[in-house]
Amino acid sequence: MIDDGVVVYLNGVEVSRTGLPAGRVIFTTPANRTVNDAIYEGPINLSAAALVAGTNVLAAEVHQALVNGNDVVFGLALEEPCA
Repeated sequence: MIDDGVVVYLNGVEVSRTGLPAGRVIFTTPANRTVNDAIYEGPINLSAAALVAGTNVLAAEVHQALVNGNDVVFGLALEEPCA
């Protein structure tokens, strides 16, 4: 779930971007869309090759389109597909 934009990183490498402009994202970068009610985005398919032995870090940076936006929503799950 996302309202308004997000960049997702796995082990420091960007693996997904939704609702944010291309290029460098900093904390003041606004999302390039406004979502009135959080919407489901996904799935994001990751290659098992992107994982490393030991600890992996999945991180997300969520942004609002409006500076005074007060409805930020974000949800993320990591699941292994059934064989």
